[in-house]
Amino acid sequence: MPGSSSGTVPKRRRVRGQEQQATGASPTTKKPTDEDSLSDDRIKLVHTRFLIKNLTNVEKLAQQLLEYAPDVYRRVFNRGSRVETALSPADDNDARGIYGDGNRLARELRDDLNGLIEFSIAYGQVPIRIQMLQEQIAALEDIRSLLRIELRTIIQPIIQAEIRAALQEEFLPLLQSLPVGTAPAPTGEPEPAPRGLLTDVAPGAEDMISSLFDE
Repeated sequence: MPGSSSGTVPKRRRVRGQEQQATGASPTTKKPTDEDSLSDDRIKLVHTRFLIKNLTNVEKLAQQLLEYAPDVYRRVFNRGSRVETALSPADDNDARGIYGDGNRLARELRDDLNGLIEFSIAYGQVPIRIQMLQEQIAALEDIRSLLRIELRTIIQPIIQAEIRAALQEEFLPLLQSLPVGTAPAPTGEPEPAPRGLLTDVAPGAEDMISSLFDE
């Protein structure tokens, strides 16, 4: 203490920053990474300006939802931040804000996008991408109908001719192997006629084969 006879010199207190500068030690504070920022759910008070129409809309929405207005503000800012990040161009490394290459951002936006698409379609505003897909599907249906007609007019007769030839090849030997019939014997008793091959095909056989292909 000053005025004491012990002769001790009081220790000089250094400010933390001065001590680090004197010793050359680097600060121990670690800079947060993008992954750390994504998992940071802390709340920070900021002062900024918003459009009056947006403030009025959020307050009205909070009344409709019976929710606390600041909670609705945070949810609106959270969704709007992701939408703005997705619609903004990426940097030279294809990174989008703190979301990196956009894979995580796309996953987080998926549910919101599904809801927005259903909302738009319900009120007659079909997204352009879906409208293009619908036109492509309609074009494919037209192509399929044309192919079906071509198959009926070109390929089907060829197949029918091949099947007709195959049936004739299978049925004709069977019909030709049938017995001709019985002839009366001189004694008046019928006796079986000798079995032989038919030289002519009955007209009904050809009609039967043709009927298989009649539409």
